[in-house]
Amino acid sequence: MSSHHHEPSAEEAKNPEAGSVAASLESAPPPSAHFNASTRTNDMISWLLQIGVIVSSIIIIIGLLLTLLQPGTLANQSLTNFPHTLDQFFAGLLKLQPLAVIMLGLAILIATPMLRVAFSILAFYLERDYRYVIITCIVLALLILGMLLGKGGA
Repeated sequence: MSSHHHEPSAEEAKNPEAGSVAASLESAPPPSAHFNASTRTNDMISWLLQIGVIVSSIIIIIGLLLTLLQPGTLANQSLTNFPHTLDQFFAGLLKLQPLAVIMLGLAILIATPMLRVAFSILAFYLERDYRYVIITCIVLALLILGMLLGKGGA
């Protein structure tokens, strides 16, 4: 038994249970490494999603501003001017065509949750949770397949 004498603080004098709460918090076991890794992973995924949405929003706004700044752009824009191939898309970006810039923002917005799934595969692998690695790989494959098959007749 310890002979350490504890003088009550002003807070403990007002609230006698404050000392027991502080003592129980001090003696609480540290969070597990798995909890810390999981929390860090969730934080990183959250940042990834936030950054993806912010970047795509900024690019879409730039595309909208380009639309407003180019005289007659709204009157002349139609689906025939919309980039339908990657070559048209990249050529439009180089010329700062508003619809190509807006498409870039939308592509980033669509890619953001896919990156989240890809990042989850890495996180599950590092946690050695191979069952979820396989499940998440299947989810990513289905997302990619759906995107490729969903391109329509363009």
